[in-house]
Amino acid sequence: MRERFSGVLGTPDAAASLPGQLARLQFAAGALAYPADVATYQEGGRVCLALGRPRFRDAALQQACTRQGAAAAWAQAFARFGDDAVHQAAGRFCVVMVADDGREAL
Repeated sequence: MRERFSGVLGTPDAAASLPGQLARLQFAAGALAYPADVATYQEGGRVCLALGRPRFRDAALQQACTRQGAAAAWAQAFARFGDDAVHQAAGRFCVVMVADDGREAL
């Protein structure tokens, strides 16, 4: 799934170097490009991009995934578990979480 996301970190004009015809997310430390069908969720300054079909071990996260979509569930997982959020799911997935200040992407 890695070919679905493109990213550049460490440059303020990063979006200019990303492939065309993709949705783009510019943030303080770089930019990401992704197809329009990638699930997105934004809350405050945090942005989550998610692809695939995660199966969350935690019932509340799985319910959020079913009701609100994978990106919303991932945002909740990162809020609760930090960097260990990826260990809360099984299956094929790719997720990017951009922090509140836009200086960090996981």
